[in-house]
Amino acid sequence: MAKRKWYDNEFLNKWGWVLLVGCWAALAGPDVVESVINDPSAWDIAKALAWLLAIVAVATSNVRRRPLPERIDPATVPSDDVAGAIADTPSRVGAVKLLRERNPGLGLKDAADLVDASDTEREGR
Repeated sequence: MAKRKWYDNEFLNKWGWVLLVGCWAALAGPDVVESVINDPSAWDIAKALAWLLAIVAVATSNVRRRPLPERIDPATVPSDDVAGAIADTPSRVGAVKLLRERNPGLGLKDAADLVDASDTEREGR
């Protein structure tokens, strides 16, 4: 197996820009904010806006890179998971949340429907 390069790193791929902009924001941020407060010229306000937009852009791009869990069919969720989620929590909202935690990829509406169906099934018995 070939040795990986230092830059071929999952951590750097995901967090490299965040670290770079974070360091830049930590070093330049106080000066930019101070210049806007002390002497609010158009140039200083433009620098502050550019600084803020860069931070927001890096943060949102990093959030978008996060892989979403694969959607699952509600019919494939075991009934024991649904019953366990209902039994482990006192409220419907808690049961839906717990069911979604135990089955990543299950949609909110699908989880709520499963909890409601299980509740009506219990009441019918």
